[in-house]
Amino acid sequence: MRYQITYESTYRYSGPVVGNFNRLRMRPSTGGTQRCEHFDVSVTPTPDRLATYEDLFGNEVTELLLAAPLQRLRIQVDAMVATTEPIPPPDGSWSDLQGERYRLAAGPYRYHPYGYLHENPQLAGLVEEVRAATPAATLSNVTRLVHERFRYEADVTDAQTTTPEFVALGAGVCQDFAHLALALLRSHDVGARYVSGYFFTTPDDETATSAEVQTHAWIEALLPVDGDGDPVWFATDPTNAIIAGADHVKIGHGRTYSDVSPVEGTFSGDADSTVEAHVTMRRVPSATDDLEIR
Repeated sequence: MRYQITYESTYRYSGPVVGNFNRLRMRPSTGGTQRCEHFDVSVTPTPDRLATYEDLFGNEVTELLLAAPLQRLRIQVDAMVATTEPIPPPDGSWSDLQGERYRLAAGPYRYHPYGYLHENPQLAGLVEEVRAATPAATLSNVTRLVHERFRYEADVTDAQTTTPEFVALGAGVCQDFAHLALALLRSHDVGARYVSGYFFTTPDDETATSAEVQTHAWIEALLPVDGDGDPVWFATDPTNAIIAGADHVKIGHGRTYSDVSPVEGTFSGDADSTVEAHVTMRRVPSATDDLEIR
């Protein structure tokens, strides 16, 4: 499958502001089940500085600075991404998690601020409940349990809500579902990372080829392979209790949401700001939709 993605945002300020600085993480990643074929950033007014670099987690970051006074800023991002369905997950054993190869591959993704859930009397039961015969089966349990036990509801949580607070509330958004899933997996020493991107879904019209979407969050777990094989990152979507497939377009990953927030910005000036943002995904059929991307 191919997706044409357009992100448009317009910032308006009640008075002139200066030193407007923004950091964007919006380039779709290349690797695994997808390939970014085109990416372009357009900014109005023209920025005084526009630079890109790769962050510690391998995500491409675009930085832009507008020094002169302004009251309106428009950012448009256009991308074309080819995706394919993932292969089945490997089913290595728990003992394979203890090898040096696995520990090196997992790196910082084995640790989490709430990775000690088994020590929390209110949460220890969840940790025990998801444990299965293999890490892959445990990932499946985590994906199912988080979806079944918690309710998706906007405006209940925010970016600062902790995992224990989300569990106590019993409801939240995809960011909260992903953070809990990460914590459960890491409590079993499974490397797991937060993924930010877009999910193409048209609940009112399954035949639609275009949809306005919002940033979505899911997870990738590092699953061991029996023997000497390298471990494999495998993605699932706890919010929807599904494998993250060809309709998921990954932008980037990190330890938690704070590592991959799509837009971060600051400015100087005594003014209020508002933002209007839209993301449109459009399916673009082609003769090579089934192209192997690995």
